[in-house]
Amino acid sequence: MNVRPALFDVVIRPGDAPPRDPDLFAPVTDACRWMAQLLEGLATTAVEITPREELRKEAVSRILPVAWLAPDIATAILAGRQPATLSGRRLRELGDLPVCWPEQRRLLCFASD
Repeated sequence: MNVRPALFDVVIRPGDAPPRDPDLFAPVTDACRWMAQLLEGLATTAVEITPREELRKEAVSRILPVAWLAPDIATAILAGRQPATLSGRRLRELGDLPVCWPEQRRLLCFASD
């Protein structure tokens, strides 16, 4: 039996890197994973994803728009460099996430270019 090791990326963070906030990190990674499932045809609706993830009824629909965060915002969150005012709870409870990236930066308190 020929067993191949799993391939994965190893990310080494500098010692002075800010700690990631798992409560903020999770909605970003979940939204991107769910969007990929929808785009790849592994799921056809957010409703279909909900029981698989064992979440409440509207949770997937509420978090899914996070997949459209501006790339610099998503990268900052994943690196632990988000503004102190941004929490996972705030991100999850946003009413409507603007599609416009400059508006997202303003709303989420990221410095504009």
